[in-house]
Amino acid sequence: MKNNNLNITDDVLMAYLLGELANEHINEVELWLSLSDENSDYLDKLEKVWIESGKLNPKPVVVDIDNAWAKVENKIFKE
Repeated sequence: MKNNNLNITDDVLMAYLLGELANEHINEVELWLSLSDENSDYLDKLEKVWIESGKLNPKPVVVDIDNAWAKVENKIFKE
């Protein structure tokens, strides 16, 4: 990924993909994309990872809240 003195971060690119950028920032990203094929490839890979991560179906984690609070209190009052 070539930055070429533009402040294009992964956060900015994700906001671009989600349509959450103001026009001036959209123009900056599109300029950055036009500067090299490497930049376009990087955005494509980032988009693919984002799409694939949306397909994950994590199993719910069961948390014993009372036990967790007891452990926290124990650590607080132990010190």
